[in-house]
Amino acid sequence: MKKMNIEKHLKKIIGERPVGSKNNLKAINYLKNYAEKLNYEVIEIPFDCQIWKSKKSIIKINDKKIEIFASPFSPYFKAEKKIAVVNNFEELSNTDLTDKIVCLQNEITQEPLMPKNFPFYYPDEHKNIIETLERKRPAAILTVTKKHQMCGLTPFPLFEDGNFLIPSAYIDTAAAKTLFSQSPQKIFLHINSFSKKSESSQIIITKKSESNNKDNKKIIVICAHIDSKYNTPGAIDNASGIAVLLELMATLKDINFKYEIQFIPFNGEEYYEVSGELKYLEFMNDCLQNIEMVVNLDGLGYNKFKTSVSLYNFEMLEKNKISQIINRFENINLGEEWYAGDHSIFAFQKIKAAAFTASDTNSEVLNITHTQKDTIDNIDIESLIATAEFVKELLLTVL
Repeated sequence: MKKMNIEKHLKKIIGERPVGSKNNLKAINYLKNYAEKLNYEVIEIPFDCQIWKSKKSIIKINDKKIEIFASPFSPYFKAEKKIAVVNNFEELSNTDLTDKIVCLQNEITQEPLMPKNFPFYYPDEHKNIIETLERKRPAAILTVTKKHQMCGLTPFPLFEDGNFLIPSAYIDTAAAKTLFSQSPQKIFLHINSFSKKSESSQIIITKKSESNNKDNKKIIVICAHIDSKYNTPGAIDNASGIAVLLELMATLKDINFKYEIQFIPFNGEEYYEVSGELKYLEFMNDCLQNIEMVVNLDGLGYNKFKTSVSLYNFEMLEKNKISQIINRFENINLGEEWYAGDHSIFAFQKIKAAAFTASDTNSEVLNITHTQKDTIDNIDIESLIATAEFVKELLLTVL
């Protein structure tokens, strides 16, 4: 029965579902309706967002024409301009870029840049690059990139930010070598990219507790992000986490905990403004200190590896209890800490957190995520069932 339920949940969720898209709204409504059938309280917080569309984009030099990739949320651009090639931040600072197409490559394009003023992590190095580009006012940006360090994209977009208004696109190193072999003075660039306004929402699903003191209530948060990147079915990242969340909603329904449980399908982990996460934090306001523990489900069920759980801010006695639970589960092991997920919002505030993901997240799984290869064929349903059972045991043992 559990297997059938999880398979049903996966089929309802899997599919490209970036924030504000039709599939995103369908997935949210599916969770909302399921929660209401279980008689949970559901609060829905709407927010404005952007959705992005792109068509074929090209770069042309003399008789050479190559298809390129528009950066997500890039403005439209079509023109021939002088080109300036930049390899590092020193060259960026010292080169005249006014009304030119600047080609960024090598040292300056080793990792994607965080969106402008990203609320949880915005390193000075990224801030300096973005502010320098905006100050120097190039007409457009072409970036040369290799493989993304944290997913399967090759090449990857250096920019993914609806608040960064300089048009941008990206190509791989082989294409760049072909295009620039003649050291051109001008290039023709067409970035066929469009964004438009949309709406979405963050839902908060709550299992109340009769024994919880209303003036000093303690809360357990079980979360999994519901949105996906563009151009991926998002099975492991993160329909599998949502399927486990839904299974836990059913499994925990009739268990009386002394804590309130919030089931949170975060709607924005893959979006440049993390809108759902911010709406949730705004909703909680001064109640964050009431959160006793967070369980994050992200990147689960890859059929070649076990599931790992990493622990944050637990006391040694609690860690020992969790280790005993791990010993009873063949498909679960203790993993290393990682912070590229929604649990980090809480872990950095010294809240206890347990993050569940595929144990090989740092290699093979990352070659699948954010790509068309992230399909249901890669998911082991039994692994998802085991994860749901483990979380149930964790709550019963530690709380």
